[in-house]
Amino acid sequence: YEKKIFFITVFIRLLFLILMIFLSTYMEKGFIASHRDVDDWRYEKGGYYYSQHATSLIDSKTFTEAYGRMNDNTGYNLDRPFYSTPLWYWIVCVVMYITKTHWAVRILNIIIAGLSSIIIYKFTRWNYGEKVAKLTSKLFALLPYPVLFSLFSYKDHLILLFTFYLLNVSLSFKYTRKVTIKTFLISVVVILGIMLTRSGLSVILLGICFLIVFVKDIRLKDMFNIRMFFFLIIVLIMIFIFYDDIIYKFNAYSSIKLDTKEADNTISLVLITDIRSLYKLPLTYVFSIITPIGMGKFNNSWFSVVSNINFIMVPIAVGSLFYIFTKKKRDKIVFYSLLGYYLLSIIMSTGIFRHYYSLLPIVFITFSDYIYRANKREKLIWIISSFLGEILIFYYYFLY
Repeated sequence: YEKKIFFITVFIRLLFLILMIFLSTYMEKGFIASHRDVDDWRYEKGGYYYSQHATSLIDSKTFTEAYGRMNDNTGYNLDRPFYSTPLWYWIVCVVMYITKTHWAVRILNIIIAGLSSIIIYKFTRWNYGEKVAKLTSKLFALLPYPVLFSLFSYKDHLILLFTFYLLNVSLSFKYTRKVTIKTFLISVVVILGIMLTRSGLSVILLGICFLIVFVKDIRLKDMFNIRMFFFLIIVLIMIFIFYDDIIYKFNAYSSIKLDTKEADNTISLVLITDIRSLYKLPLTYVFSIITPIGMGKFNNSWFSVVSNINFIMVPIAVGSLFYIFTKKKRDKIVFYSLLGYYLLSIIMSTGIFRHYYSLLPIVFITFSDYIYRANKREKLIWIISSFLGEILIFYYYFLY
């Protein structure tokens, strides 16, 4: 099945990539637009400059110039790699230096998506079984938003792969108490990779991985033991080491969120700015799953294409929300730690859909488990609620 889901994931994306190449003269070059404020376009433009002017495969001076021309200061902070998080920039530059085309970067992201589908399947199977794992991986492989978004040069695809690889290793070790030297060494590389790609929330992710490994159950008597003490010590050390980088990333995401609030009245309906607005959290959760969305407005961007068809995510959002309130969970430590991580991400980055794209499989997992475990009455409520949700969206965008 792993070979099958890898092939399906890659094949579907390659088909759309071919379509994208044929339509490239009519559509925006980036997912949203073609200017330096959009990350994927900036990565590619910097990579193109690097491919034409670098004197060797690794040329720090040209790297700095390539992105400095677009007011990106990543190259000026290479001495602080966990602050500037330059890994994806370097990957884009090296790939384009070798191939001389930005399409190679996009094909790389397609391969990353294929590998991610395998890791998502493995991780889900540990905790939820074969059926849920297959449905989860198929949702990631076939839904329009993951398919089209992975055809662009965002770094979030690599973050998704890193994230679920570490989660999968943690869960595997929790259940088997075995880890090979090969897996350990790959994990060390992946930890460095994710810290050099998105350092802020990555520290929290590593804390969750330790939590999964060291804590057996959510009950108090099982939490307060020597392993929990060891876990807390590790978390405190990591926070102390990376404190400045964490605060920098949190402030950066918050400032973007506030700018989005002023620009889009839709975001203000679900934006959580303080403890008094936590009542919006269920709506924010659903909104994060169906974004990007903006029906009735077409332009020459693939973002607008996804926005107009992403209403199909409503049943998934509703089912995933209902699952949170079900009594039985397969592994409460895994579920609540991942849910907390997802909620923290969407609160910090409401409306910035790419920031929580790497956590979208969490939603697919909860939805899939809900569908397979729900009885007839629960499924009927899910169908009716999903239908009402679709009506509300169409009313908001076409009649309101």
